[in-house]
Amino acid sequence: MASRLDSPFDLERCGPAVDLALDKVNEKFLAHHGIELQKVQGSYPSCSGAIAPGLAADMHFKDDVIAFIGPACAFALEPVARLAAYWNTPIITGMGDQCGLNSEHM
Repeated sequence: MASRLDSPFDLERCGPAVDLALDKVNEKFLAHHGIELQKVQGSYPSCSGAIAPGLAADMHFKDDVIAFIGPACAFALEPVARLAAYWNTPIITGMGDQCGLNSEHM
């Protein structure tokens, strides 16, 4: 997620909600299965269509992520969404309403 943007969707505003949701999912739904989801966080200082896909690739190949939360800006989301579609990895974001990003099969 982008950090310190003048946006309601930057890391400082959304990060705590993501942490709370992850804790609740782990406690309420996964604990009795012996599974725990862990957050892998990458952040960048601005909405960048160049940096965000690089971070997504690092997380995909180095951390074996199972889903992405964000990016929350259009310039970063488009290339990350295309990579995620190729990897069959879901993205959770509020910014996917741009033309061309509304298909689960990009």
